[in-house]
Amino acid sequence: MMWPTLVLLEIWRKLTAMKLKDRGMNISGINRVGGFAALAVVLGLALILTACGDDKKAQKAAKWLKGDAQVNPPNGGEWISTSVTVDENGRIVMDVLVPNPDHVNIIKSRKKIEQVNVLMLACPHKVSKFWSMIDADQELWINLTGRTSAGLDEVLQGASCKYGGYK
Repeated sequence: MMWPTLVLLEIWRKLTAMKLKDRGMNISGINRVGGFAALAVVLGLALILTACGDDKKAQKAAKWLKGDAQVNPPNGGEWISTSVTVDENGRIVMDVLVPNPDHVNIIKSRKKIEQVNVLMLACPHKVSKFWSMIDADQELWINLTGRTSAGLDEVLQGASCKYGGYK
């Protein structure tokens, strides 16, 4: 549990511990309802603060991955990382271009499960600093793309990298 959540839960505990009776009010039913309302507010704020922290962590990890992919291109330099972003769901998404049309045709000719195994070559290595920068439930999604004859990028396969990526 992150510290903002702990702080907010402590505030809730103190709010519910206050007795309206001690202030000259004898309305015990409202105290219970007020306690639940305070709890709802505290938990809502805790969720918002925790989500903000996770988003910043994902943004930092995505920025690091983008820089690392320029220095250490995916698949030993055969592929090009064209984009690393954090989507609206908080998922880190990396687009990787396979520039060689012959390689694109080979990948397209494979079964889906084989395409996913090929895509795993774009995942950060298992000892990469990237994995320590994100939470265990944070997802890294890779879109393996190829260039069409019209010069546009098309997604060949997309999949989530599991912890450790390519071994």
